[in-house]
Amino acid sequence: MHTYKVAYTSPLTGKKERKWVPEDDIASLTLQREKQKQKAAKSSKRKKAQYHKRYHIVMGKEDYCPSYEDQGFELVYNPPGNGNCQFAALSHQVRKLGILRSPETIRKEIVAYLESKPYDSTGFPLLEHLADNEFASWNDSINHMARDGSYGDQLTLYAAANLYNIDIQIVSSLGAGGQHVFSPSASNSTATVHVYLVHFAENQEEHYVSLEQVVADHDNDNGEEAIEECHLDDVTGDYPTKNEGNTENEDDVGDSGDMVA
Repeated sequence: MHTYKVAYTSPLTGKKERKWVPEDDIASLTLQREKQKQKAAKSSKRKKAQYHKRYHIVMGKEDYCPSYEDQGFELVYNPPGNGNCQFAALSHQVRKLGILRSPETIRKEIVAYLESKPYDSTGFPLLEHLADNEFASWNDSINHMARDGSYGDQLTLYAAANLYNIDIQIVSSLGAGGQHVFSPSASNSTATVHVYLVHFAENQEEHYVSLEQVVADHDNDNGEEAIEECHLDDVTGDYPTKNEGNTENEDDVGDSGDMVA
């Protein structure tokens, strides 16, 4: 059996001590801490589920429209609420930039980016941006996000901004104060295009849809801004499927994550 000489400060005496420790003792301590982290992660998920069950208020579709219309946007695509909505909305937005990717391909590319870059531009671990120790390790987070139906989060938006060199403006249903822009890291070139998504915070289902900025029409007879009636169910435009949009312009994204001209 291997032994290692370990230097440590005694919690009892406060003095520095050194002693030889068997390998099994070190391994068992590491395993114990790992199990504690996994237990804490499971407990956190359970608490979230209990909180959701107790306080969740279902929002009707008629409640959504004013949240983004009042901020100067209109709905152009409402993806299915199957856990892939963020990737589907991104797919719809980047198509107008000539980046043809299905939601499935966007998820794969984002996961690959995060897997290869576990730290942000300042060297801070991306895992630390996730709240409440939701995942015991970075690999656990990556494996979760790689699964179909896993909801995208702030890290996937961060990755998409860097991967496709775009600014992603999130319009929140909480109002203008909840807006946020995800921009490429300082090491990348400055993004010249914006894409717009809305996040329905009240729904607790992390639903995203694709938006466009509204250009006011002041030429109507009454001199008032023209506003179309909102029908969230009716806006379900097409987006590339798994077998579409993956061959053309595949070179739009370079190895550095920047969009190649």
